[in-house]
Amino acid sequence: MLPSLGALSLGPSPARTGEFVTLSREEADERNDNDEVEPVTHEEYKPSRELPDGDDYFRVRFKYQKPDHTYDYTVYDAATLWQWVKDRYTLPHNREPIWREDWMALHDAYDPEGDVPQQVARLPSLLEPVGAWEGSGDEMHLVRSEFPDGDVHHYEGAKDEEHLVRIEYPDGSVDHFEGSIEEEYRVRTESPGGKVYHFEGPKDEERIVRTVYPNGKVYHFEGPMGEERIVRAERPNGAVWYYEGAKGEERAVRLQLGGGSLVFFDGPRGEERKVRSKWHNGEVHFYDGPKGEERKVRVDMTNGEVRFYEESKGEERLVRAERPNGEVHFYDGPKGKESAVRVESPDGAVYYFEGPMGEERFVRAVYPDGRVVTKS
Repeated sequence: MLPSLGALSLGPSPARTGEFVTLSREEADERNDNDEVEPVTHEEYKPSRELPDGDDYFRVRFKYQKPDHTYDYTVYDAATLWQWVKDRYTLPHNREPIWREDWMALHDAYDPEGDVPQQVARLPSLLEPVGAWEGSGDEMHLVRSEFPDGDVHHYEGAKDEEHLVRIEYPDGSVDHFEGSIEEEYRVRTESPGGKVYHFEGPKDEERIVRTVYPNGKVYHFEGPMGEERIVRAERPNGAVWYYEGAKGEERAVRLQLGGGSLVFFDGPRGEERKVRSKWHNGEVHFYDGPKGEERKVRVDMTNGEVRFYEESKGEERLVRAERPNGEVHFYDGPKGKESAVRVESPDGAVYYFEGPMGEERFVRAVYPDGRVVTKS
């Protein structure tokens, strides 16, 4: 009956850094089939088991992510790469700085006793976000920051006015933001399955106000951030559920059906039982019994008549009807075949009937003065 809020954006495990790797025959063939060669020696890749003793491959992560928020890697002959980067601090194939962690991993493998120059501390880190910029000179502005865990932050605005407008997560979730720089507040989160969360409130106080499901269901919330409680749920068929109670304790109290009829409930969350319904024709039905076993016990008709029922859910049979004129009609028989057996008049007279439903015939009347009249 109620949706699970849970975490709105689930972050992935941290991205793997560059490292010494073992290439299988399949991995080596795949790179060769893609016309890749080792960037320094320009030789085809071999399975690691076919390399001479002491030779290894080392992979270096690309600077930017792929559209699926994962990374490609360049695979080097490890020893050759070390000879190149140990003094240059850049990569052979594109002259970009090598990652600090990769330089240290190669240093620890090939020159563990050697000094670590101060230049290494200034190298970019795999543990830090990578920015993407557009424009030049005084117009250069940040448009994207990619984080090691796969998150991507998108920005809009001129230099020094870049404000966050979107965060994309590796699981497919997307957060949308509005507001100027340093005042950005979340307004919407789109989940991979199509569910959309809507928020209101200033930065760091955004509270969920609405959740829209792909099938058309809409849940509405009230309350401050972290205490949002469901107050209403709209269904595609026009039905609207209403709830009361604190977060996590919301209980259904009313259901408005598409035709305008109302159903009322009572009881704690998960045990809500139907107690009353008001139909579009004006009839009011009353129920008794636990959730799922509610049985109709009374119906207030629009003409003022009140009908009473007995037996279990689905088998309710009419046993009594109180008319506006004071008459009380009594019935007997199974559901759908209830026949009138007695009518008590407000003046004290009692009339008795026999016969099946719709064919009841008068057989006797007993009056307050003791007279008994029997049909001849």
